[in-house]
Amino acid sequence: MFFLKRNKKRPESGTPAAKPEEALLQKSQARLRQLQQMPQGPEYAQQWQTFREELKALPENIRNRMVYECAKAECSRGTSGFHGMANSGVIHVCGWADYSRFRWGEIRDEQGVAFCIRRECFPEGPVRIYYLDDDHFGRKDEENILQLIRQYSSGISNVHVEHRLCRGWNDHDGEKEQTLIVFDLDERAFHHTVVLSGRPVRTKDLGGYIFVLPRAGEFYCVLGEIRDDALIPLHKDDFCMK
Repeated sequence: MFFLKRNKKRPESGTPAAKPEEALLQKSQARLRQLQQMPQGPEYAQQWQTFREELKALPENIRNRMVYECAKAECSRGTSGFHGMANSGVIHVCGWADYSRFRWGEIRDEQGVAFCIRRECFPEGPVRIYYLDDDHFGRKDEENILQLIRQYSSGISNVHVEHRLCRGWNDHDGEKEQTLIVFDLDERAFHHTVVLSGRPVRTKDLGGYIFVLPRAGEFYCVLGEIRDDALIPLHKDDFCMK
């Protein structure tokens, strides 16, 4: 009995071809880098508008990742204490959060800020988030502050304070020691509701991951990601809460 000998096709040398969705992501990332290198002007504005329209046509998961890539390239910005709340970006304010704390011998009801964190925008794997502001919030009364964050937030764990040499809200100030509130996104820590402006809101409707900042006043802040021990700012905001 004779068998036909078939030559096996040898794998092509070089880098394997990217999967279709990966190729779309890489193409969009390259387009973003190209836009970043363009000089400001009418053509720049037009190209950005075209790019935004192109993103709308992408699959949802690629669109979400590009929200993250755009925030890495240039932080989303909010003026939530002055002109209302931004509702886009990988991190954004989603309401004024109610909480209670023991002060001056009694339980007092107070109001802080709730930030929504869109887990679906981040790359796969663990996600660690940091918060810092120009007042070094968290340096004083640290344990009480951390306990309030743990109690009233949703979908976060390992909440702690770190002190790092890095840039703050104003990039022009250079690096200096900052007080960071750091936490991990953790679906095991979901709460059913958070209370926003006196009304219980299902965290499921907000994506599940809610960071409640138990502070008010006038302040500038940065939220971002810690990846491979590097700080990646993703959102900047300023508040005037009195």
